[in-house]
Amino acid sequence: MTEPGKPFTGSGERLSLGDFRTSRGEVLPGAWLSYRVFGDAAAAARHGWILVFHALTGSPDVDAW
Repeated sequence: MTEPGKPFTGSGERLSLGDFRTSRGEVLPGAWLSYRVFGDAAAAARHGWILVFHALTGSPDVDAW
């Protein structure tokens, strides 16, 4: 889901983080997290998730890297 006025070309979802405060006390206004779920989300919720965090692209499409 893309927020109005903010381009998003990935095939995943976006989670709004609001105004995100860093450990140094600085604020990133209107921050968001882009993500994508592979496989069975219900099974992952029961048994644990594998999260891949990166700052290399603005895309959650890990299969296309």
